[in-house]
Amino acid sequence: MEPRQIVDTIFSLDKNIRYVGVVGPAPDYEIKESRMREGVKSITPDEQDREFIQFLPEIILGIADKLKDDMGKIKYSLLCFQNATLMLFKTPEHVVVMSLEPGTYARPIYDRLKPLLGLGQ
Repeated sequence: MEPRQIVDTIFSLDKNIRYVGVVGPAPDYEIKESRMREGVKSITPDEQDREFIQFLPEIILGIADKLKDDMGKIKYSLLCFQNATLMLFKTPEHVVVMSLEPGTYARPIYDRLKPLLGLGQ
């Protein structure tokens, strides 16, 4: 699935999804698509958003990769802030970063995305 299609698919699932970014795989994590939901204002400046989406996967997935022999592969990662929840997960070809409205339950969204994006069990 193309990055634009991934973003459109994710936005169609839940109105509480604020932002979706798709980056390429390691080691570069090049930004393929980065979009705020129409009518939603970013909490952080655009430049900070772009920096964050490139460095977050490297940091989180790098740490997770060091633990996978003991813990298994990471399904998704959540960072719950006061003003938003960030969710990060891998598809077969990309890494996806999402911002959700605070208090939104991320697991049901992830469970609905799994079959649509070909995510493993």
